Amino acid sequence: MSTTPEAIERKVVAKETEVERVKKQLEDAIGDRDRELLLRQELAALRQQLAALQQQLAALQQEKVLLMQQQAAAAAPAAAAAGDQVEELKARVTALETQLGEQGTDQPHDRMQLSDQLASKLRV
Repeated sequence: MSTTPEAIERKVVAKETEVERVKKQLEDAIGDRDRELLLRQELAALRQQLAALQQQLAALQQEKVLLMQQQAAAAAPAAAAAGDQVEELKARVTALETQLGEQGTDQPHDRMQLSDQLASKLRV
C-alpha cells in the first residue's frame, strides 16, 4: 500500500467515482426501501472512507512542506558561508588589482605575469 501523495490522490479520485456510482444507484432505487437503505449505508461508509483519505493526503502534504522547510533551513548556513567566501575572494581580487595598478603595469607581458600571480594567490 503506497502512501505517496500521488497514490492517495488516485485513491481519492477512485473513491469519489465510487460515491457518484452509489448516488446514481440510490436514485435508481427510489421506491425499493430495502435496496435504498443498503445503498444509503454504503454511501455513508464511502463518504467516511473518502474523508479519511482526504485527511491522510492533507497530512502527507503538510509533512512534505515541513521537510522542504527543514531542508531550506539546513542549507541556509552553507549558502551563507559560501557567500562569505565569495565576498572574501572579491576583496582579495580587489586588493590584488589595486596592488597591480600601483605597480603601473602597462605591458601585456607584465599583466599576464601578474594575472598568473593573482590566480595563484586566489588558490590559497
